Amino acid sequence: MPPAKVYWYEGLNETTTGKPQGNLRAAQGDDRNLPPLLLELRAKYPDEELDGGDSGTLYVGEKGIIYTGTYGNRMHIVPYEKMNETPAPPKILPRPQNVFTDFLEAVRAGKTETAVPFDYGTRLTEFALLGNLAMKAGKGQKVMWNGPKMRVTNLKELNAWVKRPVRRGWKA
Repeated sequence: MPPAKVYWYEGLNETTTGKPQGNLRAAQGDDRNLPPLLLELRAKYPDEELDGGDSGTLYVGEKGIIYTGTYGNRMHIVPYEKMNETPAPPKILPRPQNVFTDFLEAVRAGKTETAVPFDYGTRLTEFALLGNLAMKAGKGQKVMWNGPKMRVTNLKELNAWVKRPVRRGWKA
């Protein structure tokens, strides 16, 4: 996969005082640490509810911006008006009704693949874990990642969070 720039925002913003809204799992409302671009888009397009959930993603490309809410909900081009100008891509991937049922049916049929391949899940997990490493690195720190070697190359102390040490008597 080619290199990509990713910015990870999580937790409370610097101006939050007192007891934050929400719970320990996710900050809510104006207490959240939101990216500057999202704040700009929210002001420019207030009817689009770009930050209604507890998380989301902005994909910024040369031709525009795509927003997704928690778990990919409400994926759309920003602003909504551009949706009418852009043809929908063809649906070439299978779309299971229920990923759990799809998995069980694959097992029963002796298949080695499901509608959502395991290699996709491993890359997605690696990406999410990199977000946690970014949080450990601290605000403004760049994390350089070597995927094939599963190593942080510029902040070596973060590698202690990548793999657990092997207990005595066990092999890696």
